[in-house]
Amino acid sequence: VSPQAKIIFGAVMDKSLKIGEIKITVIATGFSK
Repeated sequence: VSPQAKIIFGAVMDKSLKIGEIKITVIATGFSK
């Protein structure tokens, strides 16, 4: 991980998911073309 990287994470309880299920969302920005 770059020293310039800004990493933010969190967790939410989603009661619509079944036991043993997880949902992961990744948002990545700032990549040059």
